[in-house]
Amino acid sequence: MLRAPALRLRFRSMRASDLTAVAGLESAMLHPWPPALLAEALAQQRGWQMVGETGEQVCCYASGTLVADEAEIHRLVVAPGLRRRGIGKALLAACLHRLTTQGARYCFIEVRANNASALALYRRCGFRAVGRRRNYYREPTDDALLLAIDLPALPPLCPVDLGPVNDVQEEAGETQCGLSCPQPG
Repeated sequence: MLRAPALRLRFRSMRASDLTAVAGLESAMLHPWPPALLAEALAQQRGWQMVGETGEQVCCYASGTLVADEAEIHRLVVAPGLRRRGIGKALLAACLHRLTTQGARYCFIEVRANNASALALYRRCGFRAVGRRRNYYREPTDDALLLAIDLPALPPLCPVDLGPVNDVQEEAGETQCGLSCPQPG
């Protein structure tokens, strides 16, 4: 079996100069956020955004909010050609580490009930279902599952198993990808 070449990933805070690249990632989504909404999220006082780069190219991003000790991930997007290579897991781990260091004790994410690959990732990383919103999504109609994780339970700076993705680096002063996703017991 051929193995995909390893990627060098670097995670950092999103900048206004990243909005065009992030809008490009969004364009491949079922319901993409328009560029104006991306800019609004970047300017939000309680918002946080992170991008992952391979070389100088933005290949993934995450966006959410942090209020008091509760974080929410609104978007977690990986370029279509790079999915199923461990990048989403690495991005999620980097986000959870960053949120933990910023005082978050809980993190929530909402996902379509029929998004099996996303649900599998979040469950592998310790998220559990805490609610369901019937017929929340449109085109196609689907339930939303609200997932949560208690962040203090995460071990700080444990190595993350990235599979074919390796050499995760941090930019000076930014969050490193250093958490492993705990395996449910």
